[in-house]
Amino acid sequence: MKQIAFLIFLFIASASRVYASDYNYLIFQQTDGTEQAFGVSGLKLTFENGNMLVQQNGVTSTFPLSQLSKMFFSGDTTGIEQLKENEEQPLTVFSPSGVRVGVFSSPTDLQQKLPRGVYMMKQGDKTIKVYIK
Repeated sequence: MKQIAFLIFLFIASASRVYASDYNYLIFQQTDGTEQAFGVSGLKLTFENGNMLVQQNGVTSTFPLSQLSKMFFSGDTTGIEQLKENEEQPLTVFSPSGVRVGVFSSPTDLQQKLPRGVYMMKQGDKTIKVYIK
């Protein structure tokens, strides 16, 4: 009986297989709710000293495992927020794959100089996803 149940499970699992290559992004969510998305192409994950190291295009991002709540594949990035004009701190902008795009003095400056698309923006200790229209 256990063998039959196991065979049925294997059949269902093989029939409904989902591949990471079916998705464009791997998204990491931290315990504070912030998310960071990386394109799956050329992505390398390693673990060292209680940290997860995410490497892509020569750039390494470090996530302490104690602050990581989940990671998941997605067809697109989620949680896109609009830029806030009232912030005074410089904005460091990254592509969805984690490559640093530049540092900008204001959201208006950022919107004028970057092409349309989705970016990760770090301002102070807060990181959000933004969409430049």
